[in-house]
Amino acid sequence: MKVTILGSGGSGGVPLINGNWGKCNPNNPKNRRRRVSLLVEIKNKVILIDASPDLRSQLLDANVKKLDAILFTHAHADHCHGIDDIRFMPRPLKDQPFNCYGDQETIEELKIKFNYIFNQTHKGSWNLYKPFLNPHIVTESFYIDDIEVIPFEQNHGPNTKTLGYRIGNMAYSTDVVKIPEQSFQYLHNLDLWIVDCLLWEAHQTHAHVDLALEWIKRVKPKHAVLTHLGTLMDYDELKSYCPPNVEPAYDGLNFTLVS
Repeated sequence: MKVTILGSGGSGGVPLINGNWGKCNPNNPKNRRRRVSLLVEIKNKVILIDASPDLRSQLLDANVKKLDAILFTHAHADHCHGIDDIRFMPRPLKDQPFNCYGDQETIEELKIKFNYIFNQTHKGSWNLYKPFLNPHIVTESFYIDDIEVIPFEQNHGPNTKTLGYRIGNMAYSTDVVKIPEQSFQYLHNLDLWIVDCLLWEAHQTHAHVDLALEWIKRVKPKHAVLTHLGTLMDYDELKSYCPPNVEPAYDGLNFTLVS
């Protein structure tokens, strides 16, 4: 199994659109961050987690030629506003939509934001733009062919939840400030855990450094990566703070795991 971090930045990326690098050293290329998406290649299948606004450049840089399924953690803009770019990818089956997965709230919100992606419209060049995502609401583990995917609930602040995903011995936990106790059962025996870590100080919707490291100490993955890094999170400074089995994410960082 190959896992590639397509994007490692917060909702505005690094630098922000106004050129603000915050405390990140602009001379270190690992500080130039696009919005978060993840690619998982396993058993000849290519699974995308989230469709960031930077998806086109991310897939080009990773030389992605096909997709088999898309998993959504939630429907915030920085995780889904690259969704239109998926229509240019070859379909797994000719003229058939890609299967995508998320919880009920996420799927419903995506349908409102991007109706034409899920339903045939009859405006303009509608006949050229046929629906290309087939949504599946997930409440428990499911399979993409013979690949088990385990979703687990996460808290993303007041009245907001996201899904984390486990595939094989890898788990992905972005946009989370609290992990419900029942979700920790899905985080045992991990070779790789990719964890939200927006900033140094406590935040009401995202994990901060010491909280993420506290979770990592409890879960005990072989290796952990901190992602969704904001403009205050300089790569070298954060790396020097991390224990040996933890590192900051950067765009293009990848791992090969025995699945």
